[in-house]
Amino acid sequence: MECKAFILFLVWCIIALCGVAVASWEVRNSPNAYQFYPFLHWVQSIPIQFSKTFIFAHMSFQLVNLAIPYISRQVSDIWNTTVLFERGKYYHIRASSGKGKSSLIHTLYGLQQKYEGQLQFNGTDCKGLSINQWCEIRSRHLSIVFQDLRLFEDYTALQNLLIKNELTAFASENTVREYANRLGITHTLNRPIKTLSYGERQRVAIIRSLLQPMDCLLLDEPFSHLDNANIQVAASVILETVKTAGATLIVCDLECDQHFPYHQNLNL
Repeated sequence: MECKAFILFLVWCIIALCGVAVASWEVRNSPNAYQFYPFLHWVQSIPIQFSKTFIFAHMSFQLVNLAIPYISRQVSDIWNTTVLFERGKYYHIRASSGKGKSSLIHTLYGLQQKYEGQLQFNGTDCKGLSINQWCEIRSRHLSIVFQDLRLFEDYTALQNLLIKNELTAFASENTVREYANRLGITHTLNRPIKTLSYGERQRVAIIRSLLQPMDCLLLDEPFSHLDNANIQVAASVILETVKTAGATLIVCDLECDQHFPYHQNLNL
């Protein structure tokens, strides 16, 4: 299936390149040629749309007998077994403090690599990935809200968001401000992060996680300092974005919740 999809993708690329070449030649020879070639922008987008629809449609994480040496052996739906996180599905992972929630999230994100067993991303064993390959995966496929947020405390909330947006070129500043308005932190945008409450910081981190393309969003206790009203708003914004991207959602938290329409609940 993947081989056939790749061959079809190459065929579409050739067609797209031919179309662009012809249209570009016409444009060079006639300044008004664009009016006869409205398909130019469409044909340029074919390889991207095709790859997103067919090649990346089955992207997934698979854990095979995954274990972290410093976490004690325990009965678990995650450790020392086989788990598949499928693209487009939503997963909730519950565990009490100290059971390895953040260690799991960091492992999935490629920051924690001292593990036994296999972690596979889209069928590729992640132990063989270089730093550059992990950087590419994080910038194009994986997004995250860390439990400790990892914001630049001396920068303003807006600067934190725009730095991420400059790296990904994914959303406009208007979109950033719209997210801030919906999550109720517009008044904090020009204040340094270190002057914000933890709940306000969490909302900045949530917005930051949405400012990039993604096939999977990792959330590590994302709502720990938010009240129910703010949780509902933040969860709604996250769900809209994840649905639009067709992405996987993996939420690690202390307790079970109904913030998202989970396809599977797991115990760490």
